[in-house]
Amino acid sequence: MGTFAGNVLSLQNKIVNPLQKMKVSTYLKPIKRSKSDTPSAYLGFRVRDRQVDIKVQSDVVVNPDLWNNETSSYKRTRLVPKEEQKRMQDFVSAVTSLAMDSFDEKADSSWLKGIVETCLNHEGKDDKREKKRLSLVEWYEQFLTDHFTRQGSIINARATYKKLQRFQQYKREVDGITDYTLYAESITSEDILEFRNYFINEHTHYKEHRDFYAQFDIDSHPPKVLSNTTIVNTMNMLRIFLKWCIGKGISENYSYRKISFPNAVHGDPFFLTLEERDRIYDADLADNPRLALVRDVFMFQSLTGCRVSDLYSFTYENISDNTLSYIPYKTKGKVTKTLHVPLNGKAQALLSKYPWDGNRKQPIFPFPPKQFYSRSIQPLLRAVGIDRIVHVYDTTTSETVAKHLYEVATTHTARKTFIANLYCKVADPELISSMTGHTDSSRSFRRYRTIDNDMRNKLMDLIK
Repeated sequence: MGTFAGNVLSLQNKIVNPLQKMKVSTYLKPIKRSKSDTPSAYLGFRVRDRQVDIKVQSDVVVNPDLWNNETSSYKRTRLVPKEEQKRMQDFVSAVTSLAMDSFDEKADSSWLKGIVETCLNHEGKDDKREKKRLSLVEWYEQFLTDHFTRQGSIINARATYKKLQRFQQYKREVDGITDYTLYAESITSEDILEFRNYFINEHTHYKEHRDFYAQFDIDSHPPKVLSNTTIVNTMNMLRIFLKWCIGKGISENYSYRKISFPNAVHGDPFFLTLEERDRIYDADLADNPRLALVRDVFMFQSLTGCRVSDLYSFTYENISDNTLSYIPYKTKGKVTKTLHVPLNGKAQALLSKYPWDGNRKQPIFPFPPKQFYSRSIQPLLRAVGIDRIVHVYDTTTSETVAKHLYEVATTHTARKTFIANLYCKVADPELISSMTGHTDSSRSFRRYRTIDNDMRNKLMDLIK
């Protein structure tokens, strides 16, 4: 659309509008979204004069957080590609110019809507080739908007996006390839491997080229040595994005298939024994009410095996006949299997500590903020004396290291505690997965199936 504003002006008679007080401005109408979606709003146009006040909403979508209402354009930011900033600037200029020159006393919403549609149609004709040639980084912005709903995924996706941004700019400014641009339709397996090598070594690049990295404002959280898991997750996210490009008809490039994308390496899962769980459950924390609440929520999670994303959504609508029923958030939109988890006496006792007013939409606990809950698990275990040594896999050094359990426990330890202890009692994966939502082919579920020494001893007793 770079030439559109000029084309419109060339088509006009360039007669100065006698109604000098007439004014054209823009406004934004927010689009409803979930918490994890990128903020977005429809761009609208408003024409005002002595007796006229017309508003028309276009189909053009912008990010309201990055929009400057005073200039009716994007703010100067690296988060919006220069091409997109220029495109929007030209579009607003074109609508404004055409409205100013064609305004008269008969102007109404149909007139303004026609101007907006004319400009949009002209944009589509002029920019068809340009739109097809958006860079990989620019298409990734659309990918972030269209593809993600879960917060955990969007965080990983955005991190990969920022790595791609820095890689492309690094090639231009540090390596001196000034026109270096990645495109979905032409990216090669060599490009992908070069990107991988770049972000793995970015902590070194950062130390050597501080002036270059100053533009990205990452001094507060500079690149560091990445774990194997982070490397694998970044590459997998890139693969998901490239497959999205193919699915959207943006490219037919399958070069990523030439590269091996290994799975993340994990150690054996660690979990609380039943004795440790009960020690936490029975601990006297009366002198620390906030930690006592964290303990109750953590214990309920350990007794039901749910993920934190589900735990914080539970209300009394999820409980009936002492059974917790829900569809896991992670699988919504993929499968509609409802999980049913009977609540034992301990779980029921935890709920009874917090009064229920009869409202079925009332949360089952007065949940603490998620970040506080996450940060409090290790202090909780330490306060109760859960200091058993466990061996965990260090994904950065690829070595097994010894740690106190309270040093490595997280909210997910509750889910592992539920699954592992059930498996030790009844080694029936199908029965357990009916309450956890795992599939039989789930790699993560196979990791939970640890066999302790007691189970081995029982097996040996069978052949005495």
